[in-house]
Amino acid sequence: MAAWSDRDDTAHIDEERVARQLEIQAGRVAIVFDSQPLAIMVTLLVATILAVVLWPVISHDTILTWLALTYLVNTWRWGWYSRFKATPSKQRRALAWGYRATAGGLLAGLVWGSAGLVLFPPENLVYQVLLVICITGILAGAVTTLSAMLPVAVGFLLFSAVPLILRLASNEVGIAPAVGFFSVLLLLVLLGSAYRLNRFITETLSERHGRLMAEKIALRQARYDALTELPNRRFFVERLAQEMQRAIRHRQRGALLFIDLDNFKHINDSLGHQIGDELLRKVAERIGARVRSEDTVARLGGDEFVVLLPHVDGEEGHAVGRAQEFAAGLCRILAAPYHVCDHELQVSASIGIAMFPDDGHRPETILTHADTAMYQAKKAGRDTTRFFHPSMQEAANNRLTLQRELRQALEREELFLVYQTQVDDGGRTIGVEALLRWNHPTRGLVMPADFIGVAEETGLILPIGERVLEMACRGLAEITRHQRIRISVNVSPRQFRQDGFVDQILNVLATGGADHRLICLEITESSIMDDIELAVKKIERLRNEGICIALDDFGTGYSSLSQLRRLPLDKIKIDRSFIREVTSVSDDAAIVETIILLAHRLGLDVIAEGVDSDEIRDFLVAKGCRGFQGFLFGRPVSEAALVDGFDGAALSASEASVLHKTSLPMGKGCVQK
Repeated sequence: MAAWSDRDDTAHIDEERVARQLEIQAGRVAIVFDSQPLAIMVTLLVATILAVVLWPVISHDTILTWLALTYLVNTWRWGWYSRFKATPSKQRRALAWGYRATAGGLLAGLVWGSAGLVLFPPENLVYQVLLVICITGILAGAVTTLSAMLPVAVGFLLFSAVPLILRLASNEVGIAPAVGFFSVLLLLVLLGSAYRLNRFITETLSERHGRLMAEKIALRQARYDALTELPNRRFFVERLAQEMQRAIRHRQRGALLFIDLDNFKHINDSLGHQIGDELLRKVAERIGARVRSEDTVARLGGDEFVVLLPHVDGEEGHAVGRAQEFAAGLCRILAAPYHVCDHELQVSASIGIAMFPDDGHRPETILTHADTAMYQAKKAGRDTTRFFHPSMQEAANNRLTLQRELRQALEREELFLVYQTQVDDGGRTIGVEALLRWNHPTRGLVMPADFIGVAEETGLILPIGERVLEMACRGLAEITRHQRIRISVNVSPRQFRQDGFVDQILNVLATGGADHRLICLEITESSIMDDIELAVKKIERLRNEGICIALDDFGTGYSSLSQLRRLPLDKIKIDRSFIREVTSVSDDAAIVETIILLAHRLGLDVIAEGVDSDEIRDFLVAKGCRGFQGFLFGRPVSEAALVDGFDGAALSASEASVLHKTSLPMGKGCVQK
């Protein structure tokens, strides 16, 4: 453990050293670029004055060429300065910008060095002195503007001064050699000044970096846990307060999970704090890997962690169910063995859950309630979860029980199908709809409304949907021995959105030996609206195989007329919510009449669901509807009862009555499929 810590400390020190060097380099580059506007303007001004002064004694072509080169180089430097200032500081790469600053400085030095060569008047001492004065002024300014990057400053000074010094030394006229000697001394003084100024700038930048790092460290220590690098209590409470305000403002729900490790103290006492600390780090990593990007994990101290789930929207039961599922999954993850320094350790976690704003409107209140729920989980035997509010706990328990029993129902084949007839305006059977029921060993008959929601959210709807299709295929084989009619099967939105949905359907139909042309898949509007293009492709593949496609519960979704026109459908089913009061509510009547007219214009068949009286049937017939389904023609019945009602011909009204009398008991849930 000690060796591991030494390596970790060394790596941390190296990272800090590199970060410090990069920060200082970035500061140097920024100083050079920030000084460029003034340096460029002075350079161009001096160059212009020098060109005017030397105009009588130097070739005009030479002066104009040198002056154009000076303007070109400094324009290029100005362009890089503008791009530097336009780039956000966090996106500036110090090394790349350092190269650009170096190139600009050295090119400017070469331009002034060329002035010492091509603008030097060998026969005129006065003009020589003027040239020396101008270049000396430029050199002095470069010490101020370029010393932050010492190599650039040294390069500029040498490139600018050496050519002039050589010309002075080689000119034996007058006092030129003496001026050259003093120019060498001046160059040495300027180089020394640049070095000292560079040291001062480096020390200043280093001190500033150290101060900023100290501030960052102090801020991080005030907001983050040193051991796990997770937010600490103070930072977490701030975040919790923000999310609670957002939840109240938008009328949404969130959850707070209070996690306490079981028997951690025993590990800490028996194996030492180093092992305990490393175990806490691994626990923090597992929790962090489990949460979403918008969630927050924090360590409150010791072996206590909290998880903030800001978005568990939906009805109360659904929000509670999602929080319970997340907490249960967290318990499973945390209970897996840990390998720490040649030790295999295993700890469980007790988790308390508080929902906000249901359980309180203040962060401290929610934390206290979640803590209280956690202790209830401890009392319940550890390695479990508890809600603060008893009713939420009861709802979560019921949900988990239902989920477990639903899995068992699949294994024990407790799910079965009943069939409700669909008739035309003459009372003849044109098809049946397969409806799912659950024969619970203790509760008796359970309606889909009581378990389909849980099946959708937990993913159990996928194996259930496949099982329903298999049972429908077997039922179709038996039913068509007596009468050749079409069987409609409901498809859940989650089932339809699967990538392999079409292949799965075709495989089940091929295995069951069913005639594809006698299967009608009923798909809801919500299944297709997420990706209309993909939905069209899936439906087209199914229809190419001879499978009928119906749009179920039409009118309750969000499809537009343009989208409906694009869908390759065979029929639409008007939702029972419009049919129930179609004879008494004018708005419902108008909607139903419009749907029927629209379907006829699009060449689609129409079936009205929930037809429970002669009055409703007569209204629909008058509006042009030719397909009906509802209690008026029979309640859902078993396969055997349905077959008994067939005599090889279409059902008459009296036969429909027989089906009605032999139907299964439905109870209050009969309005649901």
